[in-house]
Amino acid sequence: MASGELSRQFDRLSNSLLGAMAQVESMLDFSDMEDAAEISVDSVLPIVREAEEVLEAMLQGSNLSERLRDGLIVVIAGAPNVGKSTLLNFLAKRDIAIVSPFPGTTRDSLEAAVDLGGFPVTFVDTAGIREALDPIEAEGVARAIRRGLSADLVLWLSDNDDVTAPNGGTKRPTLAVRTKADLATDLMKVDCLFQRRPEKA
Repeated sequence: MASGELSRQFDRLSNSLLGAMAQVESMLDFSDMEDAAEISVDSVLPIVREAEEVLEAMLQGSNLSERLRDGLIVVIAGAPNVGKSTLLNFLAKRDIAIVSPFPGTTRDSLEAAVDLGGFPVTFVDTAGIREALDPIEAEGVARAIRRGLSADLVLWLSDNDDVTAPNGGTKRPTLAVRTKADLATDLMKVDCLFQRRPEKA
């Protein structure tokens, strides 16, 4: 956009469609003339279809541009007490969330805007997902699930080798993260990232 390429693309499309429109108008206005016999609707359809394909590609690209401008939303999710708040504080490089050994400490979503290599990313710490009896915690779990459904990426944290999100996850792109790897005595080979690796590994 800064280089003017978007405007040039629109100018090319506009000129192409104006040319197609002029051909159709000449076919209607001068249909009895010999030169107009070479012009038909079939001769301008490829021009219109090509313009449609270009516009569709531009619309799809606009979603990416919007995400780069407004930033990506990355939701940190998982069961209670698996290190979600610790990860948020680490990524934000400051204490945003309360870290506690007691499950269910985080009841509401906490956000941290981070610059990752020039790209704006908002990390969202959420309540631990579990069957909650407490109505306040249950509301926090419901909010966590809703945030996950609208995320660009979900980081699913687990402190054991079962890194599979329940119920098929949030139906959003999900990356499994194995946490507390420094405390594990025997690390199994699982298909996930490790938040921290033990020194001997």
